[in-house]
Amino acid sequence: MPRVEPDPICASMPPTGSGVDQGPKWVGPARAQFAKKADTGSCLHSDLLQQPVKMEQSRGSMAAVERRKTLTERPMDVLYLSYFGIHLLASLAIDAQLTYPPYSQSVFPAPLRKVLQDYLTTSKDPFLLAAAAQSSAHIWFRVLLASETQPRAEAMSTVANLSDVGVWWWTTAASSTLQCIFSVLYGDDGAGLTSAQIRALLQNYIPFCLIPLLLTFDMMLRIVGLLDTPRPAQPISSKEE
Repeated sequence: MPRVEPDPICASMPPTGSGVDQGPKWVGPARAQFAKKADTGSCLHSDLLQQPVKMEQSRGSMAAVERRKTLTERPMDVLYLSYFGIHLLASLAIDAQLTYPPYSQSVFPAPLRKVLQDYLTTSKDPFLLAAAAQSSAHIWFRVLLASETQPRAEAMSTVANLSDVGVWWWTTAASSTLQCIFSVLYGDDGAGLTSAQIRALLQNYIPFCLIPLLLTFDMMLRIVGLLDTPRPAQPISSKEE
């Protein structure tokens, strides 16, 4: 918006009701000229002339703050969404077969059942094998699988993943996977596994621990940034009394 320069007479005239002594110099011809310009609508005080420019600048600042970056401008969010998509697919296609009652596995396609059996045979994953055998020693892992494969939990985690509130879900994912890593390395769950099988399990576990951990700290920093970001001042519209 172009800047409008105030009339010299209008600019030097104190606004009405400002409490400034208008003094003797505003009697006679000077006040008559001011009154004439005010009657024609061509005389505005300099503060009023500046108001459209200030409001335009304020709107521009608010638009810059409120504009959200697109997904392609957020490479870390692309990584998080990719990880979540893989995690969601594995949970619904593979883990869900070990969560629901055994007779319900018939609802899964035969290729998915074969993928699960081949994975259990080759990897000897102690946690999925314990879930398949319904081991009471690994009841915590079965509860974890149930919480991940419930459609309601997946829908909530999808919404959380797209917002800064998702830190709670990713903290749970990182901590549970970290427990599996230490159980294989230092607990009884790693007994009977070869070095090659342990390495294969760690190749699956470690990314599923590091990425949620990275996202947890990233989301915490984003939340702190939102709390510290000052909001632009709202323009105050003046009303004539």
